[in-house]
Amino acid sequence: MIAPGRVAGGLLATLVSSTLLLGGGEAQAQEVSWALVPTYEELRWDDAFGLERTRTLGGRLSIDFGPLFSLQPFYSRATDIGLREGLTAPDGVSDRYRAESGGADLQVNLASGTLRPFVTAGGGILRTDDDAEGRRDRILLRAGGGVAFAVTDRIAAEIFARSQAVRLPAPFIPGAVEPEDFPEDGVVSSLVLGSGLRIPVGAVSATTGPRPGILPGLFVEPFAGRLDFHGDFGLDRQELAGVRAGIDLNRNVGLRAWGWRGVDSDFSETQPIEGLGGEMQFNLGTGSGVVPFLVAGGGQLRFRDGFEDLEGMERANLNHLVLGGGVGIGMGDRLRLEVGARNLLMTIESELEDVTEPDDLRSNWLYSAGLSLSMGGRPGVRAGAPGVARAEPDEPRPARPAPISEVAEQVLRERAETTEDAELRAELIREIELAREARLGSDTLEGRRTMTIPVPEVGEIILRFGAEYAVRAPDRVEGVDPADLAALERRILEALSREGADARLPELVRQIVREELRLMGVRPGEPIPMRVLEDPTLDPGRIPSTRRLEALEPYSGFQVSAPTQMLFALRTNLGEVSDLVPVELVPEIAFGVGERDPSLLLGMNARFGYEVGGTRVFEPYLLGGIAITNRRFISLNAGYGVRFNLREEGAAGYSPRLFAEHQGVGFYDDHRFLFGVLLPR
Repeated sequence: MIAPGRVAGGLLATLVSSTLLLGGGEAQAQEVSWALVPTYEELRWDDAFGLERTRTLGGRLSIDFGPLFSLQPFYSRATDIGLREGLTAPDGVSDRYRAESGGADLQVNLASGTLRPFVTAGGGILRTDDDAEGRRDRILLRAGGGVAFAVTDRIAAEIFARSQAVRLPAPFIPGAVEPEDFPEDGVVSSLVLGSGLRIPVGAVSATTGPRPGILPGLFVEPFAGRLDFHGDFGLDRQELAGVRAGIDLNRNVGLRAWGWRGVDSDFSETQPIEGLGGEMQFNLGTGSGVVPFLVAGGGQLRFRDGFEDLEGMERANLNHLVLGGGVGIGMGDRLRLEVGARNLLMTIESELEDVTEPDDLRSNWLYSAGLSLSMGGRPGVRAGAPGVARAEPDEPRPARPAPISEVAEQVLRERAETTEDAELRAELIREIELAREARLGSDTLEGRRTMTIPVPEVGEIILRFGAEYAVRAPDRVEGVDPADLAALERRILEALSREGADARLPELVRQIVREELRLMGVRPGEPIPMRVLEDPTLDPGRIPSTRRLEALEPYSGFQVSAPTQMLFALRTNLGEVSDLVPVELVPEIAFGVGERDPSLLLGMNARFGYEVGGTRVFEPYLLGGIAITNRRFISLNAGYGVRFNLREEGAAGYSPRLFAEHQGVGFYDDHRFLFGVLLPR
């Protein structure tokens, strides 16, 4: 697998540019969904490579933030690549090659529906490998577009084309092109044509319709932090304070501009250093709980007059890329605490735009905490009901009493005549008379979409009906016989009118049923067509999977392989993929400190466990996943562990559920021993 060095992950920042294609629209309750996209591609190398056309198999993991935006880590590999026809390798130069590429793209869908055009932009690493030269890594930038179309209700196919560019110091194969035909800056572009199959991960779930709101919503976050420079720069650690501000494109994606100024260690005086830039933020969930997020962008460090480095020298401004992440902790509908770490990727010798290899970049870590405030748009959905919103607000119940039928009137009258409670008898008679007066106006009652029926000392009954709650059903249903309807109504009312039942409850239930039938045009004895509501926000090529956060899993531990580091991390459990696939989806963010530079891992894992019982309810499990790191960029990870209760089963008091795990980063190139706790939501 690709392991291009400590800082290759910075190329993810090229994703930001394509978001400018988005316009305004209606806000929607967004949740993150996932899809696997196996691909088949033909790579037509630039002439400067001197390689034959190459067919590759690869894949992408599509992390979808609503219907428009997707963040897509990718990987592809090809072996036994030959030279272009008519080209012969010089002595000492291999004639067979291997190539692999990995990185991440941002995809922006330009429409929704059966046919969806899209554009992509991103970056990563291109690695070539041969017996003569060995492995050579180069920074890869790519952009393109395509179209996706529905194949089934769950699966979509896509075709695409893109250009991918790298910088070469000379033709890859000596003599592949004439010297005058080789570009002065060394940047060469190859063409990729391909197709893919989009397979959603997760079960079908309901989505809500459009929600009125303001796009874009506004965002502001004052923050404070610390910037730790790489040792090669000769710069001291810098405290800072600043502000981020921007727009939220939907509930999961936002654009941020930021600026900060250096301060002394007491945060009392400013220093002659500042930073400006922008980034794109991707929230991996919604709601008022703990929400992990990713950021990618770029900026510039500016050294003002009077600044001196550790050697007393002035410094020129430095451009940098940004890759990082963190967690947001909800503190209300519009306020949350954000804690994050951002890797500022800079070069020492050359300009950032002249970088060729990933090892030309150096990591500089900015740690920050701030309080973010969202303004405009719609407030977030509170925990307990993520992603759920009524299409229309509840309407107030009518002030006048509900009308009743002759059948219901007779039942209540018999109840009044037989009761020995004089007070109850008077109340029943009064309710009957008032309700009969309202019967003539029953046809003019306004339609309601949601109604709550209070049940004294018990709770309440909530009835939902109307087009907003329509479900798929046969085109027609059998008619209702008037006699059967009357008999059913009498049996229900008699059961509800027994001694001790609330006098108004049966009539309220009867009225709701009658009103619902009237609003839907139901006539007893006649077959009725059932209208199926098609949600325009549903994407026929992709059924989004709305997931609720089931548990938080903070953990700590040690990486025992070089470099040795202590780990501080958080996982979130998004629940099982489906009833048929009992595999849990587990996003993860981990920070490591100790030897060498701090490490950052942002990943998605799949975990399968099986409960074997015992006094502490032991559950062994296997775990596998893919991650972006500042050391390997794209890393395939594996692990095994066990979950168990701290106390024996049946012991008094609360028993936390713990887990212990041996995780292998890069398929056990690095060994991590972890210990954590499960906190159910």
